[in-house]
Amino acid sequence: MARYAVVESGTVTNVIEWDGSTPHADSATFVAAEGEANAQIGATYNGSAFAYTAPAAPEPTAAQVQEAADKTSGNDKLVALGLTADEIAALGIRS
Repeated sequence: MARYAVVESGTVTNVIEWDGSTPHADSATFVAAEGEANAQIGATYNGSAFAYTAPAAPEPTAAQVQEAADKTSGNDKLVALGLTADEIAALGIRS
């Protein structure tokens, strides 16, 4: 069995293991991808090479931004009261 990329309209839609000879209805879309690190779902294929760019990390939501700001503010207030990082950690608060 070898690794093949299923390519539809120039985009890799799946990566499979196939023996390369067993009849399969979609085998015309299979491209040999053994040893091709860029042959991943979402990659492009131009007929001779695979290209893959990992998607960017999603932007934090407003709630996540607010939560981070609240944690920082709370930690800063505890430090201003004179608590050490170890004391803050002992309270179960992660900064």
